[in-house]
Amino acid sequence: MKKPDNYDNIEPINNGGFEQLPPGAYNCIIKAAYEIKSQSGKTMLQLLLDVADGEYKDYFFNQFNSMGKKYGDVKWRGTYNQLTEGDSLGYFKGLIQDIQDSNPGYIFNFDEKTLTGKKIGGVFGREQYKNNLGELKFAIKCFYCTNISKIKDIQPPKDKLLEQNKTVNSYGGTPASDGMTPLNVESDLPF
Repeated sequence: MKKPDNYDNIEPINNGGFEQLPPGAYNCIIKAAYEIKSQSGKTMLQLLLDVADGEYKDYFFNQFNSMGKKYGDVKWRGTYNQLTEGDSLGYFKGLIQDIQDSNPGYIFNFDEKTLTGKKIGGVFGREQYKNNLGELKFAIKCFYCTNISKIKDIQPPKDKLLEQNKTVNSYGGTPASDGMTPLNVESDLPF
């Protein structure tokens, strides 16, 4: 192999170039909201979150933008999915109440697009997964959302470890429960 030009002057980039967001609670902004279907056909609200301030401001946007330019179609990593029917209806209503309380004067009118730009507290933790090489790794996930006034009192959640013999996608979601849909870098995001 021929040594690349300027090799000696380049800083090495490890771990995909991004320091992993530390587990904890963050002031977040909703970058986009979608009504989607889970793989089992149930209706879900999907929020694309980003850190709104501090050292990690715009963490997920910067990651998405960088990876999209490098690899093409990528998934937004800062998502939170909430089922909106059946036994989950109370959790959905609690999420909506937390969004309204975090944004004085805002009243949700069941148009998910109006959630874009709203503030919410996001509690992120590490979830273990097995990559394509069979190695155990950790991905950062939004475990739950809450009123932004409560995040200062929230301790980082414990790691969610992979159960033995459970099939998991490379990004950490389980095939039967994650409801994730790929987003096109060029057209699906409103920013």
